[in-house]
Amino acid sequence: MTHQDEILLTAAGWTVECQNPLELRHADGSFASGQAARIVLADVLSECGIVAKSEELQVLEERVEWIGQIAESAKVLSRNGDTNSYWASAYVLVFGKQGAQKISKLLQELDMDGQWDDPAGSYADDVQAYVRAMKEKLQRLQHLLGAQSD
Repeated sequence: MTHQDEILLTAAGWTVECQNPLELRHADGSFASGQAARIVLADVLSECGIVAKSEELQVLEERVEWIGQIAESAKVLSRNGDTNSYWASAYVLVFGKQGAQKISKLLQELDMDGQWDDPAGSYADDVQAYVRAMKEKLQRLQHLLGAQSD
């Protein structure tokens, strides 16, 4: 549990009596322990929109890692010949439904834009520029959220 969680619980009328196992007491006398306390915490965070944001961030991290792996695989495979076909395949994956389209929706839900500088070059240039830009956006978002939780 973070300090932010405790602040939000307190604002909702809950007091943390014990961290392990988690035990909460409400100003009205209600008591929650263990799984029930985790449900209370999840409910308070959900009301504040925090759970959705953290789930979106986790999916965004997974998608950015995935497109990075695709780009790296295309780079390695293209060393063995037929460079354009490997990068063309990577382009389709990176800019497809599970790549850029999903990342764009996640960024919108996190109130961030999905803009990036398209070099209008080869498939390799486009894929590498997009992956680099999304990794930078993810790092900025992680830094921002890390600074907020301190």
